[in-house]
Amino acid sequence: MTTSSLKHASGIDCLAHKVYKLTCEEYEQLWERCGGCCEACGRAIDLSKRDHAIDHDHRYGITAVRGIVCVRCNGYLGRLENPRIHPAFGPGPGRWFAKYFRRAWFTRPCDVQSEEPKREELLDHEQFREEMRDWSAYNKHLFTRDPKAVVVPTDRPSEIVKILRREMSHQAFACMARMLNEEAAIPKLTVGREAS
Repeated sequence: MTTSSLKHASGIDCLAHKVYKLTCEEYEQLWERCGGCCEACGRAIDLSKRDHAIDHDHRYGITAVRGIVCVRCNGYLGRLENPRIHPAFGPGPGRWFAKYFRRAWFTRPCDVQSEEPKREELLDHEQFREEMRDWSAYNKHLFTRDPKAVVVPTDRPSEIVKILRREMSHQAFACMARMLNEEAAIPKLTVGREAS
């Protein structure tokens, strides 16, 4: 790290990694672990551009740093890790990141930490983009800017379920069911009534 510019060898400013509660020493260890390559796809990081990002697990908050990834993989992870998508990382494009997730920095398992990813197991951007296109089309009701309007008979719940199952992708339907269950679990206030 050069003390005059307060920047690390990766070109990142100290303030950037401190957002993730990483000390300079921890960030240097993280950068050394990635070896100047994206930890998800293995592509060499271009230091002349803003070509890398510190990735964290959104389930646990900003301090749950997983590693350093290229901006493309960071974008993919952002789309895949939408908390309303079910399953977030199941079969489909998410499987490409399985090895990366097992090496998450914040978990630091001793037996996996030293394990180097094999080139043939790393993400193939071309194939991944095709899978993302197919996956996004399948989940079009989660990604569309022009959602489909469906008329449903409000007095017949079973008919509503049939229509929604027919019109929505499996993931979108599961997402809606989960949200309804979460809503049903919230205690409702009864105004003007005595509790029985």
